[in-house]
Amino acid sequence: MKQIVLFKGRIQTLDYKIDRFVGYLEKNGIDHYIVNTNDASTYCCEAFDKFILQPGCVMFTFNDIGINLSVGENENLWKKLGIPVFTFIVDHPRNYYDELLEPKCDLNVICCDKDHVEFIEKFYPKVKKAFFVPQGGTEVDSSIPIKERPIDVLYMGSNQAFSGFPLIDFMDDSGKDFYSYCVKHLFEKPEDTVESAIDKWLETRSGTLSDENVLRLYLDYAGSVAAYVRREFKLLCMHALDDAGIKVEIYGGDSWIDKDNPFSDNIKIHDRIPIRELLKISGQAKISLCFIPWFKRGCSEKNFDSMLNGALCVTDRSEYLNENYKDGESIIFFDLNDPDQMAERVKGLLANPDEMESIARRGYATAKNNDRWDLRYDHLYKLLSGEK
Repeated sequence: MKQIVLFKGRIQTLDYKIDRFVGYLEKNGIDHYIVNTNDASTYCCEAFDKFILQPGCVMFTFNDIGINLSVGENENLWKKLGIPVFTFIVDHPRNYYDELLEPKCDLNVICCDKDHVEFIEKFYPKVKKAFFVPQGGTEVDSSIPIKERPIDVLYMGSNQAFSGFPLIDFMDDSGKDFYSYCVKHLFEKPEDTVESAIDKWLETRSGTLSDENVLRLYLDYAGSVAAYVRREFKLLCMHALDDAGIKVEIYGGDSWIDKDNPFSDNIKIHDRIPIRELLKISGQAKISLCFIPWFKRGCSEKNFDSMLNGALCVTDRSEYLNENYKDGESIIFFDLNDPDQMAERVKGLLANPDEMESIARRGYATAKNNDRWDLRYDHLYKLLSGEK
C-alpha cells in the first residue's frame, strides 16, 4: 500500500473532496497525512518530515495546491525526495499554465474531461502523465419524494463574471475578428470546444501567425471566449425559465444578477453556501438544472450530486453523460441553443410529478452504481499505486 500526503486549505469545495478521500482512505486502512496550507504546523513539523520520507510516499492534491512546496534555496521538495505528485484539476488546464508548462516536480495530472487530457499532451509535454477521471457525486438525502419537495428548480453554483476580452497585441485589430469568429461559432455550435473554434479560425488564416502566437491563443485568450459564451448561454436559459413562469432557486450569489435584463420574482438568487449545506438543499429540489462548464467529453460533479440526492437532473450534453445516461429515462438533456424548448420541457415535467419521480429514481440508481465519489477514489488510489 502507498502512503499518501494530501493537501487542503484553499477552497472549501476542494477541501470537501479531500475530506471525502480521507474517509475512503480511513475506511480502507490506507496510511495518509493531511497538510492544511492555512496551518504551517501541519507541514513544518517532525511528523510531516517523517511521513514523506517513507518509501512509496506519493502526494495528492486538487488544483495544484502544494505542488510547489520548496526547501532550501527554492528547491522543490517533491523533486528532491523523488516523490510522485498527482494533481486533480477540476477546470480547464489552461488555467494552470505556470505549473504545467514547466513543472518543478514529477507531475501527473488527473482531468475530468478527455479533451483536457489531450490538451495537456499537446501543450504541456513536460507533464509526466495525464489521466481521465470524471468527478463524482455525494449522497446526503434522497429520501423525499419528488411531489413533496418544496423547490421546483434548483441551480447550484455561480455564473462567472465576464470582464471583457483582453486586447491581443500581435493582431492589427487587437483580436476583434478572432473573438467575433470564435463566439459566433460557439453560439452556432455549442457542442464544440473553444479549441475547435480556434482551430477553425486558424484554418482561415493559415500561416499568418507564428507558432508562439498560435500557442498564446490557446493558453492566454481562449479563456475569455469560454467565459463569455458560458455566461451568455446560462443567462439565456435562466431567462427562458423566467419567461415561462418557472420558479428557480439559485445558490450562486451576485454573479447571477443581470443588470441589463433583470429577472422577475420567479428567479430567487441566494448567496453561495458551503457545499455540505447545498447538498442538503439538493435533496429538497424536484429538478436540478446543470450547465457543464464547457466540458464536452467529461462532466461536472453537480450532475451526480443532483441525481444522488433524488433530484431530476436537467442538463446540457457531454460525451460521458451520453454514454452512461439516456434522455427521458434517467436524465433530461437539453440543447444550449434552444433555451425555450428547455423551459417548456421543464414546465411539462413539473406538471407531471410521477414522470419526474420515475426518471429521477433511474438517474439515482445509475449514479449510485457508477458515479459516486467513493468509486472515483477507488480509481484514484489505483492510479496513485501505479495500477492500470
